[in-house]
Amino acid sequence: LLDRDLVDFPKRSDFDLVCLDNMASGYMVTEHLIKLGCKRIFFVARPMSAPTVDARIAGFREALVRHRIEAAPDWIRIGDPSDLKFVRSLVAGKQADAFVCANDNTAALLMRSIEACGFRTPKDFRVAGFDDVKYATLVSPPITTVHQHCLDLATIAFRTMLERLAEPALP
Repeated sequence: LLDRDLVDFPKRSDFDLVCLDNMASGYMVTEHLIKLGCKRIFFVARPMSAPTVDARIAGFREALVRHRIEAAPDWIRIGDPSDLKFVRSLVAGKQADAFVCANDNTAALLMRSIEACGFRTPKDFRVAGFDDVKYATLVSPPITTVHQHCLDLATIAFRTMLERLAEPALP
């Protein structure tokens, strides 16, 4: 399997899986924001997100716990980042100082909507994402993101498949 398992996190199927360590990545990007001084961080995802997002959320939460940061009661926000009503609820009262987004697309849309609400990133809110897609550097300011080595993942997946075909009993 490539990128995601057949079962939801934290369960694992018996199939070979080649993917980004989403939990470690969630931890890493959240810790980065904490080291920049952020203390009120929310996780933003769209409805029906990929199961990999659950692992990213777990890493996010672990970073908060390890750095002794109390999560807000509604620290996971599910909604459309291009919906201004949803985004206004995120920025209202400056309850957050940063947002970790499920992916770069969500982060880019959120940044644009934050600006439409009269705020600026990173001056008013810091925003981070995952995947390091090509347009992440094209938005202004560039998205803080976790790079996903797609070519390496594909190469490893192909080699794993060949090994599995040659020796089906491999663990």
